[in-house]
Amino acid sequence: MLILYGSKYGTAKRYAEEFAKIAGGEAAESRGRLVPAAGETVILFGAVYAGAVRGLRAAARAAERSGGAFAVATVGLTDPRDEGVRLALGKAVRASLPAPLRERVRLFYLRGGIDYGRLTFAHGLLMKMMYAAQKKVPEEKKSAQERVIAQTYGSSADFTDFSALPAIAEEMEKV
Repeated sequence: MLILYGSKYGTAKRYAEEFAKIAGGEAAESRGRLVPAAGETVILFGAVYAGAVRGLRAAARAAERSGGAFAVATVGLTDPRDEGVRLALGKAVRASLPAPLRERVRLFYLRGGIDYGRLTFAHGLLMKMMYAAQKKVPEEKKSAQERVIAQTYGSSADFTDFSALPAIAEEMEKV
């Protein structure tokens, strides 16, 4: 199994490394030309930034080369138990994949975290704009994303939960 991660601040990498301990193997960054074995399963733990999943393009190319099973575990700030969050992320991931992979990708949703002190200037500015925008929305109409931005803005929050990883490993062993 080729275990990949796309991470800027480290949460997706931590998930991938913990998954590698459970599933056996090593986690590698989803960059450059990855050469999986024929039929090898490819799984990406990708951080979500503005609706895009980091490392998805390279992982998708690797999955196309292998012809094996393909899975994407998104790692985002919003609560993956929210159906709207899962639907939006699933739609975004599938829209970014070549047609053959859209049909066979397995999707998993994990919760990450944020540390405003570590954000790049651009990411900090984006979060500041999103925070300002959500303040104009009535509380009862806020999306899951707007609620979590209001809850965490300017601070550090870590929602990492490795308890979902054994079930993902079990699911991937079946394919």
